[in-house]
Parts: sequence; C-alpha cells; structure tokens
Amino acid sequence: MECHFLTFYGKEFSYDTIIKYLGNVTKPYRVITNNTEVHKILTQKQVDSINFADAFPEEGQLAEEIYKCSKISLEQYRCFFDGVSFREIDIFRGFEYQLLLQLSYIIKARKVLEIKKNTIFIFERFSTAYFAIMKIAAELGYHRELRIGLLRNNKIEFIKQDESNSSSYIDRTARVRLINFVNSLGTDNSLAKINIIRFAFIIISLSFKRFFKKLCNKKTNESILTILDKIDKKIYKTDSKYNTICAMFFTTARLDLFLRPIQPILVKFAHEGIPYHIFTTDIATSLVLSKENIPFVSFFEELNMLIEILRTSEEGKELKERIERRILQFHSLLGIEELMPDLLSKIYRAMATIVILDHIIGKMKLKSILDGGTGEVLENLAIEIAKKYKITSFSMVPSPPTPSPIFADWFHADRFFVEGSQGAEVMKSLGYDAKKILVVGGPRYDHFKKLDSIKSKAILEHKYKVSQKKKLVVIAMSRWHENDDVWVPNLIKFCNENNLEFVMKIHPTYKVASQNVSEGKIRSIGKKCNNLKYLMTYDIDLSLLLSAADLVITDWSSVGIEAVLLEKPLLTVNFTKEYIEPYMRYHEFQASLYVEDYEKLEKTISDILFKNMYLDELSNGRKRVMEKYNYLNDGKATERIFDLLITHPTY
Repeated sequence: MECHFLTFYGKEFSYDTIIKYLGNVTKPYRVITNNTEVHKILTQKQVDSINFADAFPEEGQLAEEIYKCSKISLEQYRCFFDGVSFREIDIFRGFEYQLLLQLSYIIKARKVLEIKKNTIFIFERFSTAYFAIMKIAAELGYHRELRIGLLRNNKIEFIKQDESNSSSYIDRTARVRLINFVNSLGTDNSLAKINIIRFAFIIISLSFKRFFKKLCNKKTNESILTILDKIDKKIYKTDSKYNTICAMFFTTARLDLFLRPIQPILVKFAHEGIPYHIFTTDIATSLVLSKENIPFVSFFEELNMLIEILRTSEEGKELKERIERRILQFHSLLGIEELMPDLLSKIYRAMATIVILDHIIGKMKLKSILDGGTGEVLENLAIEIAKKYKITSFSMVPSPPTPSPIFADWFHADRFFVEGSQGAEVMKSLGYDAKKILVVGGPRYDHFKKLDSIKSKAILEHKYKVSQKKKLVVIAMSRWHENDDVWVPNLIKFCNENNLEFVMKIHPTYKVASQNVSEGKIRSIGKKCNNLKYLMTYDIDLSLLLSAADLVITDWSSVGIEAVLLEKPLLTVNFTKEYIEPYMRYHEFQASLYVEDYEKLEKTISDILFKNMYLDELSNGRKRVMEKYNYLNDGKATERIFDLLITHPTY
C-alpha cells in the first residue's frame, strides 16, 4: 500500500499537476482532501475523492469518539509540559486548545488509514501534523518517504522533516494567509490602498531588523526592558493610557463572528467616557480593526522581537534543552517528534506574550478583561495573567454555538456571555459550569430596533444601484454548496423577469480560505448571467442589507437569526439534500419555509412577495426563535454587558 501527502497554499497550485501526480499512483486509490474545490474537480474526473470535513462531522458518535481520543492525547501532553512555566504562568495553557485541534486532525487521519487502501492526502496549508500522519501510515504498513510534497504552480517541492525546515514552512503559512487576506479586503479598497499596505509590511520588516540589531548588543534583560519601554510609549500616546477599566484582547480576522458583537460595547464605553483598550498582536486583526475605525494597540513588532530575544537567551535555550530531554521519556506520545518544531514556536510565542501581558496588566487598574472567544494564545494567556492579578475575565461566546464535543475545551474565562437560552443549553451540555454562563442577549442585534427598512433601501440604491422601488431578494449562505452555480443563475434570471432585485452576500470566510472555490463559483455564475442585473459581494453591511430585504434565503447560516430578528420572511434551501441534523433548522420553529426543490423555490417566492401568503405563520415562528436566540430582544444587551464589565467585583 502507498500513502502520499501533498499540501498547497491558497491558489498557488495547478490542478493539472495533481492529475499528473495521481497518474503515477498505484490503482485503486483514494484521495482525502480538506479543499472542496479539489474534491469537486477530482470527483468530476471520476477519482475516488473524500471530503475530509464530510467524513468527520462536528457532531454525533464519531465526533465524540474523535474528541475522547484527542483529549486522552492532550492530557498526556499536559503531563509532558507539567512544570513548564514562565513568570508563574503555565505556558501550556496558552496553546492547549490549538494543540487539541492538531491532535484531532491526526486522529481523524489515522481513522482513514485504518481502512487499508492506497491513499493520497491533499490538504490546504502546511502543518507539522502531516509528518505525524505519515509516521502513522508507516506504522500501519503503508509505504512512504517521510516527506511532504508542496504544490507550487506546476511543480512539487518536497519538504523534509527537520526543525528549521518545518519552522520556515510554518512561517510561510502565516505569511501566505496574511497576503491572501490583504488581497481580499474588499471592492471598496483600491489597488493603491492594497499596495500601501504591502509597502507597510516591508517597512515594518526593515525597521524590525534595524531595531533588533541594536537589541542584540544588549543583555537579555536590557533588551526586554527596551521593548517594554516601546510598549509604554505606545500606550501613553492613547487617550486611555494606563487608566484602563477594561482591557480587550483579540486575534481574529473574522469581523462577522468575533468582532461585530463587541462593536456596540466599544461605542458604549466611548459614549460613557470610560477608558478601555483593545490589544492585538496580529496583523490581520489590525487591518480589520483599522478598516472599521476601531481604536486599538498592536504589539506585533514587539512580540516578534521578544520571541527572537527569548529564543536565543540562556533561559530560552535551557527551556528547549529541557523539553528535548523530556521527549526521551515521552517518546510514545502521539506526534511528539513531528509536532515539536511547531510546539517550540508556540512556547516562545507564549513566553513573549506573557512578558507583554504581565507588564501591561500589572500596571493597569482593571476591573475586567474581555476576550472574543477565539481560543488563541493572546486571549488564553490574558485570562491566565488576569487570574494572577485577581481580575475577572469574560469571554464572548460566538453565537449560536453548536454542541461539537471539541468545543468543550475552548473557553477558559471566569464568565461567558451568551446571546440566548440556546447558547446556555449548549454550553451546559458541553460541561461548562452553569454559574459561569451569563445570558445577556446579542449586542450585535441591539441596533436592529433602530433600523428603518425604507432608509436602508435608499442607502442600497445610493451605494450599490439596488432600486428601492423593487422588492429585494437576498441570499446569504453558510458556505458554497455543490450546485449553487446551477440554481443561483436560474434565480437571478427569475428575479430579473419578475422585476425583483437580487443580492447575494458571500460568506466572509472565503476571503481568507478556499478562495479558489469561491472565485470559481462566482465565475461560473457570471458566465450564465450575461446582461442580467444582480449583485454579489463579500463586504456589504449585512444588517443594512437584511433590513432592506423583502425576502431572505439561507441554508443554516446564523444570517437566518438576523433575518428573523428583523422580521423578514425567510426561506431555508437544501437542494443537495444534505444531512442537516447538526445545524440550525429554522423551519422546525416555523420561522422559515423549507425548500429542497428549485421549482418550489420560485413558486414560494411568488406566493410570499406577490400574494402575501405564509406571513402569519412565519411571524409566529419568528417569536419562538427570538426567545431562544436573543434574550429579551429588547435592544439592551450592550447595556447589560457594559454594566458587568465595569462593575463586576474582583475576586
């Protein structure tokens, strides 16, 4: 049996190269991929292709089994890192959830390999976990070389397993993701603006090198103090300085999921004149915050300088040697040798983060800290250091949460904000303490009470030429589906023929991942819609769009909740007849009409928009959704959270 592993970054590969490579693999074989477009292309060419996500759903018996195995391995790693602390903080707490996700990936791949068949993995983005998968393949009797093939245009570059090589590809993954994100900032950003951002990265890199050379001539403690002095100067230039009541920590480029919910809270802080800070160490997050005109302080440069200083310091070298000695004792630990380059990178990042957070949190008179619920190193360690200084920590739970077993290890804060009773029920089912769960409503929905549909239509007409005199059909899906490029053009034609406006809001995740999938769908739809009027966009303000809509179409996206709260007729479509048990099923509340047949879709749209049918039953169903997904639905969630953040007592 053979086992091969290919990886690629974004659009930097050719399908022809994959097909040519597969021609040299012994038949019969199967391909396992985490990229839906690769899966689609290979399936069209009669290749036995399996979509990794479809093979391992987030919920159900298999998900429980994967989680239990992953958790056992995580606890073994916890023993491995026992006593490895820095400035009284457990380093492992910073990245344990990220490690759990990696272990879960490896265990899923092992499940695949246990069914013996020639196997080719084709995964987007490099990870050291891939070497662990290849090692498991060897143990199971697969023939392989311990290397990973990187697809780059028409070539395959093979990556050997060693620390420096793996680390360079880990860094490259981060760079490519960032470049892809910059390139997808939206149609509102001109080429000139994008080029300015690119030049900014170069300038940052050059200034970093010059400054770092000066630091290298100093002792470690002096170098660290120099960087902390830079941080102090940044903070003292802000209005809040070190007088902050609440500090917020974010590492995410997902405006819709993690940042949008806190924006009303920030407005409230500013309106009340209460000093606060948002801190990040991530460029993508900085770009999003800048684009939204949200004040923040970035420690990107300082963190990376500290990482290099600590890596080359006596303390850093001693810690590395200590970790490497432990490998001999824990040699049977799943993926320990293969993951070690990435783990060392995470350790140094955690150490540098602790230095910064301990410095700034120790100097502030904080009553609380808030993290966006992303489970990243910055947020996790901010929570740990808050405990050291007896400061209460809060997390915003991305809503609506799903009862995926692996989410049971995501949140570490003292208290959690959830939007409705559904969120509380899910958190309890995952094992979170009911006393820590605060049902407060969704701040991101508060402004819905003030939205005027007529004014929203006027804005859309002014900015996007969407006529306010016509009824508007809006599509917003959780992801692209197999036949979207078939039925969406038909619906665009239907809307044009019936004097309806059509707008499709594309899910923002495609700005940073699987961009080839999204671009392929858009091109395919465009070719079928020549001379037809429609709008497809990533970046339009969703609440503005939904406010203006006369009818909304989704699958199981949380967009449906927003449509319900804005009291819009909602249709749930599932033309591929996918298994939807784990997802949000609005039709079970009678808050939407469920459609599996395209002809029925056109008829239902006509019945609602031209005959005013189904409106009463949908209205009653919406009330049932509101009760579960937005506590009180009174537009006062922001006030409730604000009061808790500024008045909650310390321990």
